[in-house]
Amino acid sequence: MSETQSIEIDQELARKLLIEGGTLFFQNVPKKTIFGIDTKTWNTGEKFKGIKMIPPGLHFIHYSATNKYDDVVPRAGFMYNFKKSEFLVKKWNLETEDISNEVIPECEVERLKSNLLNLDPYLGVYPFDVFIKWKNLTEYITDELVARLVPLSGQIRSALELSACEKPETSRLCG
Repeated sequence: MSETQSIEIDQELARKLLIEGGTLFFQNVPKKTIFGIDTKTWNTGEKFKGIKMIPPGLHFIHYSATNKYDDVVPRAGFMYNFKKSEFLVKKWNLETEDISNEVIPECEVERLKSNLLNLDPYLGVYPFDVFIKWKNLTEYITDELVARLVPLSGQIRSALELSACEKPETSRLCG
């Protein structure tokens, strides 16, 4: 999918990012799901549970489900402005093959956050080789602008979602 280039970061910077960086914990993501953050994309493995050391700021989390025949659905994603040390939990809905709209109870978020050391092996590291490029692309995008541009559902999709019209004789565009 994407290049495997990586950059080296020293221990002090890694420690700082581990403390100050955000974490996305993504439950129930099936193996072979195409997952990405900002401009980087991977295929998930069996152990994938999310990304750690996400620098504070605006990020684009995106994904495409893959079925048992390795067919890929159109990409979907959402913008999220990570605060310092933020821990975000999302769940995958196996039925809809998409992110669940379920609100994760605060007690579950805190339980997962307190277990971060045990979860560490299941979390990928934010791809710092794309960070400067991403920061340059997003540094002037405010929360207000994101709120104005992102669809009401909060989901950004690479393909239109279509629904059937109730009356076949109506115009092609319902609504």
